[in-house]
Amino acid sequence: MSDAGDTNGDGLPDFLIGTFDGGTTQLFVSSRTATIMLGDCNRDEAVDFFDIPAFIETLATSSYLDEADIDQDGEVNLFDIAPFTEIMTGN
Repeated sequence: MSDAGDTNGDGLPDFLIGTFDGGTTQLFVSSRTATIMLGDCNRDEAVDFFDIPAFIETLATSSYLDEADIDQDGEVNLFDIAPFTEIMTGN
């Protein structure tokens, strides 16, 4: 079986392709769900000062990171800055 892709960017394969039963190729899709910690932009399982650079990079490059999408609207944009600041300050 070989890793065929990490579609959600969590570092784990989301689907695998393998050959079984006399050469039949099969596709296996992962059903696991990932838990995210809003604000943990460097994915070290803590929300702290070290998440700020990763948050800024995600915002500046118009990329997407679940942990940076604080308002959970499907985009990382200016509307995530205030809630990110609130998480960082504990408010």
